[in-house]
Amino acid sequence: MTGSEINATEAMAWPEAAPRRTLGLTAALTALATGQIGVRLCAGDTHNPEVEAFNALAERLDRLGSVLPPASKAPTSFLELESFEAVEAGQSLYVAIVGIDGFSRLRRQLGSSVAALLLNSLSARLRAHMPNARIGRVGRTNLEFAFPAAGDAEAERALLMLRPILEDRYELESGQAFDLNMALGLAGREACGEFVIECAAEALAHAQSQLIKVALYRDEDRARSAASLSLLRDLRCAIEEENLSLVYQPKLSLADNKVRVVEALVRWRHETLGMVSPDRFVTLAEETGLIGDLTRWVVRTAIADQARLAASDHALSIHVNLSGQMVADDDFAAWLLAEISRIPSGALGLEITETAVIDEPEKALRNLQAFADAGLVIAIDDYGSGLSSLAYLKQLPAHELKIDKLFISQLTSSHRDPLLVRSTIDLAHALGMAVTAEGVEDAMTLALLRMMGCDMAQGYLVSHPIALSELMNFMDKGDHLPSSAILPLMFKVNP
Repeated sequence: MTGSEINATEAMAWPEAAPRRTLGLTAALTALATGQIGVRLCAGDTHNPEVEAFNALAERLDRLGSVLPPASKAPTSFLELESFEAVEAGQSLYVAIVGIDGFSRLRRQLGSSVAALLLNSLSARLRAHMPNARIGRVGRTNLEFAFPAAGDAEAERALLMLRPILEDRYELESGQAFDLNMALGLAGREACGEFVIECAAEALAHAQSQLIKVALYRDEDRARSAASLSLLRDLRCAIEEENLSLVYQPKLSLADNKVRVVEALVRWRHETLGMVSPDRFVTLAEETGLIGDLTRWVVRTAIADQARLAASDHALSIHVNLSGQMVADDDFAAWLLAEISRIPSGALGLEITETAVIDEPEKALRNLQAFADAGLVIAIDDYGSGLSSLAYLKQLPAHELKIDKLFISQLTSSHRDPLLVRSTIDLAHALGMAVTAEGVEDAMTLALLRMMGCDMAQGYLVSHPIALSELMNFMDKGDHLPSSAILPLMFKVNP
């Protein structure tokens, strides 16, 4: 088929009301994919049946497009930087990506049509205040654009001036009004070359994580990105080759000084970096979509270790931490339910943060209920460190609540923390949940928790996280109350 050469300038950012165009194959496909109308394929033989079939399809799409609401015609093209005309002397090309806080949740709550209208309004406002910018949509929640500027400082100033304009209230024809918070990531083409869009995305992620409004991609970001990419590659290999390990931290029952539950914690000893902090590699896995593979490895290993413990007459329940991303993942939920169908009820538990259901509450709550119905113990981890909500406590099918160590660490030195801890214990008990105190490191704190009616304690006073072999030796001791914690019990006062 002839006439298939792309004309990049034609293929991008056509006015919607433009007349019919005859283009090459690649350009025509690009145009159809980006929602353009009046697109036709040109070929040397106008009677070619493939050309006629393509043009017939385009006619149908045109008719369909004419009845679609305006929201469906939000800009959908990606930036084609090569199509930019040469910038003026002394100027460079920059790419910026606008990230709207909570836009994914807004889309789910109000629907894609309202979200598209908002993106349309955002792009129209951007065109009005930065007419020399080229706009292209990224994904479903971000908007990207490119513009010329005389250096980094001028580009940053332009975005700092633009941001409050873009954040000004949006009032739709439907009568709905929205106040949007935004962050912008910026990168220069001279510094980043063909990866300028990826660099802008990295700058946006940095801006959002650091709670700043405008971030420019710099050399240090490049080094950090390269290090993260290398670490990600090594982490994927570590999962595939099972070069990770689990350690276990016991939970002491304060009723009889026995351990019946342990928490599984993943560890990674890198060949050259040594021990990598879980905060670092787990966060990296969450940011890159590798958290599913990592979680499956943890679950499979914990189930195998639980079987070894049971064979040694230590029938412990093992709790694994579940990322908020996985709680609402239906594929993972189906996989997990299949895995636990082969183990005794209560042998495995899940620890989730109290904010794990915020993004997709219906799916998350449905999956958690399925987990609980299948015999998994559900524990709310780090309670008090996030957006504690009685509404979530009431809805979650949880069996256990873990009070964050932030409150436990100052239990014997603060006036307010004991009141908060005691009221939380009473609340959890009223809702039918057991209570575990995290971060217990001294005997007086343990004694005070016992007086308050706390059910379990976890922390360095009881045990550091230990390998499976050490855990078996720990369990062989029988009485797991540390000797340093015995004296305060002599002065126990009933609650």
